Amino acid sequence: MRDNAPAKLKGRAEEFIRAVAVHNTTIEAVLADPHIRLMVLVDVTAEETRLQNTRVAWVHPDTQITITLEINDNGTGLYDGLLHELILHVVPAALKHAAAVAGHNAPVYPTTGRQIEAEERQEHTSQTAWQMAADIAVALGIDGLVDAVIMDACGHSKLIARAVVAQLLRQQSIDQEDADDLLEVINE
Repeated sequence: MRDNAPAKLKGRAEEFIRAVAVHNTTIEAVLADPHIRLMVLVDVTAEETRLQNTRVAWVHPDTQITITLEINDNGTGLYDGLLHELILHVVPAALKHAAAVAGHNAPVYPTTGRQIEAEERQEHTSQTAWQMAADIAVALGIDGLVDAVIMDACGHSKLIARAVVAQLLRQQSIDQEDADDLLEVINE
């Protein structure tokens, strides 16, 4: 982990990634695989609009995954930003890596801006990934994290956000009042 964030925020980021790995075997595998290099860059900014992205590249013999995350100095944006990047972008990259290696091939990742944007659009339309992020948010029990995941999903697809809320309600991860509150915001 490399960044300009205070040591306390770096520690929280590392603890959070390890907590997510407890609930997701792919992230657990990423942390254990000597041929996947996960680098997290957490920078503190006062800007309203914060940069958040994941870049993936094959540098023989390793897949290099770099998460860049700008957060406020109080840590706002750390957990929801990391959860988004880990589940929606790192998981698919790690699965692509595993499939390629199993076939004795080098993984192929997008390299041009257009290819990267197309892959990100595809990843953002994965209801399964959004549900996984919401389920992990529930399991972690961090105040406001479920709401943040749902609002993030809503920013990409209201339909997916509604479906995730419905599933959380069906599995009794949230109650009807929470579901109604989330749906009210989604439907604005």
